[in-house]
Amino acid sequence: MRNNQPVSQNEYVIPDGAAIISRTDRDGKITDCNSEFIAASGFTHDELIGQPHNIVRHPDMPSEAYRDMWDTLSRGRPWSGTVKNRRKNGDFYWVRATATPLPDGSGYMSVRIKASRSEISGAEALYAQMQRDPSILLQEGRLAPRGIAALAQRIVPALSIGTRIYLLTAFTTVIGVGFGIVGLKDAAQARDALKQHQGAQVEITQQFTSLSAQLRASGSPDASGLDQLGETLRRQGDAAQAEYTRAEARYQDLLQLFIGLGAVGLLAAALGAVALTHRLRQSVDAGKGVAEAIASGNLLQPLPQAGNDELGALIIHLAVMRNNLHELIASIRNQVNTLLTNARQLSQTAGDTHRLAEEQSESASAMAAAVEQLSVSIDHIGDHARESRELSEGSGSQASSGASVITAAAGEMRAIAESVNESANSVRDLESLSGDISMIVAVIRDIADQTNLLALNAAIEAARAGESGRGFAVVADEVRKLAERTTNSTAEITTMIERIQSATRGAADDMEAGVTRVARGVSLAAEAGATVGSIQDSTQRVLASVAGITLGLEEQSTAARDIAQRVERIAGTSESNAASAATLTRAAGELAELSRQLEVVSGRFRIA
Repeated sequence: MRNNQPVSQNEYVIPDGAAIISRTDRDGKITDCNSEFIAASGFTHDELIGQPHNIVRHPDMPSEAYRDMWDTLSRGRPWSGTVKNRRKNGDFYWVRATATPLPDGSGYMSVRIKASRSEISGAEALYAQMQRDPSILLQEGRLAPRGIAALAQRIVPALSIGTRIYLLTAFTTVIGVGFGIVGLKDAAQARDALKQHQGAQVEITQQFTSLSAQLRASGSPDASGLDQLGETLRRQGDAAQAEYTRAEARYQDLLQLFIGLGAVGLLAAALGAVALTHRLRQSVDAGKGVAEAIASGNLLQPLPQAGNDELGALIIHLAVMRNNLHELIASIRNQVNTLLTNARQLSQTAGDTHRLAEEQSESASAMAAAVEQLSVSIDHIGDHARESRELSEGSGSQASSGASVITAAAGEMRAIAESVNESANSVRDLESLSGDISMIVAVIRDIADQTNLLALNAAIEAARAGESGRGFAVVADEVRKLAERTTNSTAEITTMIERIQSATRGAADDMEAGVTRVARGVSLAAEAGATVGSIQDSTQRVLASVAGITLGLEEQSTAARDIAQRVERIAGTSESNAASAATLTRAAGELAELSRQLEVVSGRFRIA
């Protein structure tokens, strides 16, 4: 026997409500175990799987207990008993174990619950006695009887119920009929012999009386002798009659004996039937009690010892069913706890997603307002640019008219300079607004990234939930796709804003160059009219710059409208994200409610 060392005197108390479950193959190697078994044994899951089940055997357990257990299981019968096991660190723990063969014959399953103190005390005393006296044997977890009781317990339970009834009836019939036949046969033979003797005696007496009468009539001297002989015959007849009477009495006595034996046989049959009925009733009541306990959800009801008859087979099947139910309910409880945890995490993730979706929607609305302001600013800049162009064209006409209008041209150029300055200021405002929009786009990109990360976390949590979380995985995937679309749209918006900023900076540079040129033209016009040609050239260049500004502003206006459309789509996407997050939140709540309902249903069963 495997001797696991070292051991300590520290007891590990099994928690109330714990159900320690493990499965082994036919060779006793562990193939599966639950978390309670891992916690009680102190080993890890990897250290237990594939190892012999005696890895938790305690040296205080007698080898007879394990011999009895494996012998019982190999015969397809359940085994139950109080067991002391060893933990990895040498501590010990007590359990009440019930082991049953698996229905498919691939191995065995053991369900253990916390043993009571009375069970532990009884087991300690018994195992200590067995260590001192190896002759003490166990039978299916109980003390094996000895002597005639052991023989009777081996033979009687091995007979089916029908066989017991047939044997009882046959035994009673044979005893009664045998005694009756023998007694009646002897009595009848004695009575028949006496009857024949009496008949012969009567015939002799009649013949003797006739002969005596003839001798008297003839006066023969032999008549007196015949009288003496007749007296002797009469005495013999009386003796024969007395013997016949005694034989008749013996016959009546034997008849009464036969009746008495028949009554005794009937009484024995009745007592045997009562004993058989009592045993059957006990077995039926025990099986009924276990079935009622299982039906009411109590899986802790102790099982009676199963015989080898039909009722014993019923007890065995009830034991297997109870162990399977025990394993199922324990597994459901563990899974419900995991499902509740995942549901809470999923609900929290869904709430975060919903909050971020609302923030994204608010940011999109703010961006839409900023784009609207940008569009208005671009329209104002366009108006100023058209006005500047008209002024530039007028300046060119006046410059070509001659030096007489130089003063007027200078004033117009000053007006152009002011308009260009206003346009430059508007362009700078446009550049500032573009920077604000870039910051908003960056915020939206960060929100989209967080939404994508949360959607990934929700998909992971839904995958952990298994079949129940498949619907939430679909919702999480849609949220992830919407986040990706938002990211792509913000990237496109960023590109367009960069183009606008580039064009705005170019326009500002052109305007500043135009302002410089106009200032030089004003200076030259003030100095001399001879510079009119130069002023006209500068005016043409300013006109070209203003035309470029106008073209840039038209492009910016188109880009701004495109941005507005994309912002509207982002707002719609944000609303869809918010709706999906709300759906995910509701689904997480439904999953949590389902988990609570499963917890209530499994709580109807007592497994520890």
